[in-house]
Parts: sequence; C-alpha cells; structure tokens
Amino acid sequence: MYKVRGDHFVQPNLGLLEYVSGGDFYKELLIKSMNLFDQLTISLPTDIENPDDVTRIFNKCLNERSGTIKFPGNKNELAKLDKYLKGLNKEYRQWNFMSMMETCYTDAVLDDMKPLLEIYEFCKLQGDSSWDVLREHAVETFREELVRMFDEKCRPALELFRTAHKGKVSGLELAIKVYNPGYGQGSLFLSFTFLIKMKG
Repeated sequence: MYKVRGDHFVQPNLGLLEYVSGGDFYKELLIKSMNLFDQLTISLPTDIENPDDVTRIFNKCLNERSGTIKFPGNKNELAKLDKYLKGLNKEYRQWNFMSMMETCYTDAVLDDMKPLLEIYEFCKLQGDSSWDVLREHAVETFREELVRMFDEKCRPALELFRTAHKGKVSGLELAIKVYNPGYGQGSLFLSFTFLIKMKG
C-alpha cells in the first residue's frame, strides 16, 4: 500500500458576491457549512481516468453527507440569510437590466452571481429553504476544491505509481479531514491521505 499525504488550502473566491451588502456574512456561513463536512472517506474505482467520473463520485459523496449536517447558526442568522438571498436576487435583476441598457455593468461581473442565484431559483421552485440554498452552494464549492486537489496532488501520484507498477492497483481510497486554520473565517485546510492499494 502506498500513501500520499498532503494539505490543500481552500479560500473560495466569490467575486462580486463578496462586495455586495452582506457578502462577508454569506461567505462566513459558506465556510462554516463546508467545515461541517468534517471527515470524508471516498472510494474510487481503480480505472478512474475521466474527470467527469471524479466529479460525479465527489458530488454523490458530498450530497449524501450534506443531508446529515445542520445549519451553522441561529434563527436570527437564518432570517438574515433569507433576507440576503432575496435582496441579492432583486439586486441581480436590477444590475442585469442596467447591463442590457449598456451602462458600466458587464456580463463578466454579473457572472459571479449566477451560480448562487441559479441554486436559489431552483430551490425556490422546490419549496426549499435558504439553508438548502446555502448547503447546495457549499456542496458545489467544496466539490470544485476536491476535484482541483485530486487533479493537482493525487492524480500525478497515481500516474507515477502505475508507471512503476503496471497492473498492480487493487483499490483507491481518499481520506479527507477538514479543519479551520484558526487565523481567519475565510479559509479552510483539507488534510488528505490518498491510499493506493496493491495486488498481492
């Protein structure tokens, strides 16, 4: 068995979302929500090659875990989150209109808001709460970080192992521990161990 250990720094860049009213509050809740994933153990197929397969596996794992976590705040913060999302949706519509009227707003700037607002609109149609919106956004953001971590730090190690030990991979497992570094609310660390199991 081969073990690859390392850390991955997570500092979500929400673009324009960080500068609108309530942006700091929302980002702090997003980080707290991702921190609730705590520890994850993910089994991967030995023939994992397609990046879409990695994304699908991580997404399934995070969605299953997200169903067990609770809102990282109190009732007042939940009400504030609801107000923030409603206000953001209204603000986006106004800015989008001004963009079409050829003012200083650009599509590139407004694109920062689209991922969250698409989740918001979908959850609203389903009758879901603001916590469901935040939780789904946390899943998407965390999944993107896991995929980046795997591509940058795990996949190269797997390719190197396969070059040296052809046909000897019997199992792959990724164990992740999430923790706050303690010097700011805007970031997290992922401590990971990638296990490459050998045949025989």
